[in-house]
Amino acid sequence: MSNKRKSLSLYLKVPLLAATLATGMIACDDSDKAGPSEVQSKIQSNLPGLLDSTIGAADFLEHSQQLVALGSSVDAITAITAPIFGTAAQTDDPVPFFAHADDEAEDGDEINSQEITQMLVEQLFNDANYQGDGNYAIPASLVCASDIEPGLPGDGLPGDGLPEDPVLDPDCVSNLAAIQPLIHVESAGDGLDFDLLIGPDKDNPLSLELRTGRLSVVADLAAAKRSAEHISSVTNDPLDLPQTIEGVVAATIELHGTKDVSLSLAIRSDIAISGDIEGEAVSFSLEATDPLLSLRVDEIAQEVTALVDLKRTQLSIPLHLFAGDSVDDQQGDQALTPDNRRLDIDWKGYSTTLSLSEAAQSFALTNIGLGDGQSTLKLDGQTFFALEMNADSGHAFDLDIAEVAGALPIVAISPELDLELFLDMRIVAEEGDEEVPASLAGETYVLEIDGAAPSIQSIETSPDEGAIKVVTGEMRLSSSSATGDIQVIAGQCLVGSELTEGEHDILGYLAAGDCP
Repeated sequence: MSNKRKSLSLYLKVPLLAATLATGMIACDDSDKAGPSEVQSKIQSNLPGLLDSTIGAADFLEHSQQLVALGSSVDAITAITAPIFGTAAQTDDPVPFFAHADDEAEDGDEINSQEITQMLVEQLFNDANYQGDGNYAIPASLVCASDIEPGLPGDGLPGDGLPEDPVLDPDCVSNLAAIQPLIHVESAGDGLDFDLLIGPDKDNPLSLELRTGRLSVVADLAAAKRSAEHISSVTNDPLDLPQTIEGVVAATIELHGTKDVSLSLAIRSDIAISGDIEGEAVSFSLEATDPLLSLRVDEIAQEVTALVDLKRTQLSIPLHLFAGDSVDDQQGDQALTPDNRRLDIDWKGYSTTLSLSEAAQSFALTNIGLGDGQSTLKLDGQTFFALEMNADSGHAFDLDIAEVAGALPIVAISPELDLELFLDMRIVAEEGDEEVPASLAGETYVLEIDGAAPSIQSIETSPDEGAIKVVTGEMRLSSSSATGDIQVIAGQCLVGSELTEGEHDILGYLAAGDCP
């Protein structure tokens, strides 16, 4: 085995072991430090139920017929404008929201909660590994067994066909001793906190917060960088990491009741990453949000709630790197983007919540938003793209989708949709490009759907033609250079139109008219 392969095993196995440990235990006694007997007891009493509930939720999602129906409704929403622009909605064969596997998983691929429990109790949290004061050594037998492939739950457990005393890789054993990993366990309220400690400075890249019915895996990115650098110094395997990596990320599994479980991902502290790529400065940041993603499954009530709440995200990068062109490419093809042009993205966010009821055969989309302000894309400090939605009504809206027999659904919008888009493609045009049309040269477009309880419906007249009907309320499309707005009132449709001389070269293809 090469030194690179051995060091890779350490990079993978130590965090993997800590992550496996994260699925382990919930609750503890009143002492500050947790000894083996307490930890073993809590693992055996709490781990199987937590894992089995999560597996049950995944099985419910896989076989939910309402999620299959949701797939076709999402297609219908996406296809609202399709008839106008020549790609009509498909209504015959709904696409499943989640793909369903036809074959049963092989026995070896299934997560076995009892095996994981047995491994933690017998091989990690035992008297032999306990060093006192809540500290547990990570034994080389769990990390350095040469016959074990990293990354599969159950590897190295009794019954896997491995010898009771597997052969250990001597270099791995030596490196592990130099890395000095420990797991420190303390009581915390009704549960336990586990800290993975790396190196002589005891950096804490990964922590586990375990409470009755809840488990969180918390990653400190700055500590993870320092830990990786320490492991690199031990294994002599150089790393090329950004100069700055900061932020705290947490993933949580929580039991709310019998067969009622949620999984979520949170950004607890702002993420900031900066450094050089090919000698050029790159930076990325993401504002804290809790949760960023969430999925709750209640099997008994047959309800699913999914949430996305992305906050302000910023990226500053040379344009040629964003486009995937290396410096060598630049030198070999003078037509590529000059490597001194800089792209700055400031995206204010994205949010939506999906609530689905299998029993009621219904779902709703709420809090659909693009952040609390105007998102921009700039090249060399000049804005060429700007987007803002519902600036005067909370920057968000809800959708209510009502199925219609023999037709596409009616989509109700509350309170309104007010979308403003600015484009100036002259800024990104390269020397020698064709002239940018006026409609893309410093143009602002506005789409409004408002009025009394506004709602719309996509109408398909043929595979390539159709219209958008305004059922209630009204729709307006406008441009900063067009001579007039397109106004579609209730009962009318937005339809395709022949472009005539003097008309706006985008809005001229659309008109208000009778529904087909």
